[in-house]
Amino acid sequence: MKITFFIAVCCLFVTTVFGAEKDNKFGKVTDDEVKMSTFSADSSAAAVVLYEKGTTYYQVNAGGLQVCLDVYAKIKILKSSGTDYAIVKIPYEDYGVGNKEYIQGLDGYAYNYENGKVEKTRLSKEYITTENTDGKHFIRKFTIPNVKAGTLIEYKYSLVSDFERTIRSWRFQWNIPVCQSICDVLIPEYFTFHINVRGYYPLETINEPGNQTFSFPSGGMLNCISKHIVMKATNLPAIKKDKYVAYINDYVSSVSFEMSGIQIPGTLYKSFSYTWQDVEKQLMDDNNFGGNLKQSGLLKEEVKAIKTSSLPNSEKITALYQLVQSKVKWNNRIGLYSAELKKALKNGEGSSSEINFSILGRAA
Repeated sequence: MKITFFIAVCCLFVTTVFGAEKDNKFGKVTDDEVKMSTFSADSSAAAVVLYEKGTTYYQVNAGGLQVCLDVYAKIKILKSSGTDYAIVKIPYEDYGVGNKEYIQGLDGYAYNYENGKVEKTRLSKEYITTENTDGKHFIRKFTIPNVKAGTLIEYKYSLVSDFERTIRSWRFQWNIPVCQSICDVLIPEYFTFHINVRGYYPLETINEPGNQTFSFPSGGMLNCISKHIVMKATNLPAIKKDKYVAYINDYVSSVSFEMSGIQIPGTLYKSFSYTWQDVEKQLMDDNNFGGNLKQSGLLKEEVKAIKTSSLPNSEKITALYQLVQSKVKWNNRIGLYSAELKKALKNGEGSSSEINFSILGRAA
């Protein structure tokens, strides 16, 4: 739902919280960073995140309120096996005008120390692609060029979103070591979020007020207090797979934001805290979720043969699973929704959501 809150930002005040900020600016790297060849804290690391920051704030355009996430990262490639970290994928959604996300300000460099001097290679358009993964879901992918063992890379981008009720999660920990990671969020007082922190490593956290002034089209001005939250993690080890842990992401140091309510001046407070019944209704009303569960006719003859067989119910379920397994190969994509279930069955390849819908829909 779009909140019709037409305002223009006149002043956005964000204090500088951590003194080291001045040393981490896009395009300003040191010779020591470029020449760095080992990481003493973890000699096995293929790469190390020297610095990463995500800055989230609200802005407006002609259509209404938007949430912006500015990302900057600086990564040192230590071994040839670490060159994959020069490939970055940014997921985003696009449901049409006024109901979408888009990426702007994308830029990046590779720095190599060659023949006694620092040489840098800039990211160009030919290394940037866009992939439609699932109907309205997309991935912007870019690859920093001229990367090898010893390369220092940096990149930045801004993700602008019309979904003002959603602040993107921030993951402090990677599967390579992280020297410093910062999540910086500025939230107007009209919005209330539950903030959920995961992981075992301590975060240096500062919570302080910030000032914002909004200007209405009528000429009126509105001053508000904003909540300025800065969370900083330092010297995090690489997160590694454990055979006794089914889902390692549950243990990764991260923070997520869940909107619980909103109150625009002159209106009543509106709660966004949902019951499980609310969640169920939203999912079932969504064509790309509930609609898939209601589909019939897919694999109709094969399913009919299994249902009318003399097999016990437990073996019918196994046969149904094996049927879908033989029809749809996993394409290594994980999803919750699907707008292309029939296409996945036709092509014999699909995401986890398409495989699951195939099983659930036929078992119902």
